[in-house]
Amino acid sequence: NLISTSDTKSLTTKYVMPSKTELEADKTLIWKGSTFTLTCTVEGYPPPEGPTLWKGQTSVTFTSCDAGTNKRVCTKTFTTSGYDDAAVYECKTKNTVNGADSPSSDTANIVISSEVSVSLTLSSLPSRGYFITGDSVTL
Repeated sequence: NLISTSDTKSLTTKYVMPSKTELEADKTLIWKGSTFTLTCTVEGYPPPEGPTLWKGQTSVTFTSCDAGTNKRVCTKTFTTSGYDDAAVYECKTKNTVNGADSPSSDTANIVISSEVSVSLTLSSLPSRGYFITGDSVTL
């Protein structure tokens, strides 16, 4: 008699991905009184916490967040009221991989500018009363 035995063994795999953060600004040089939007994308497995948006030491609330399985995209739109909106903004997140925290962050530097008005007055015109191509002007 032929005796056959078969052992079945199972194999479990565990997929992990440290957190990854990307912060993008639709503009980095903004005119005073205009708007800009920051978009923070975080991903990882297990899914990362947050994300959290920071302006210096102050936490800023996102306008909206869309969550996927292992990815989250959050946005915040600002209307600048003054130069105090200029800052380095930072998006932070973390997840836990193999029992250890895996933090990540990214930054965007926002610069606020005001419009500059320049007025020029010519002290003299050429004798013909107007300028033509090739004439020189001293400012």
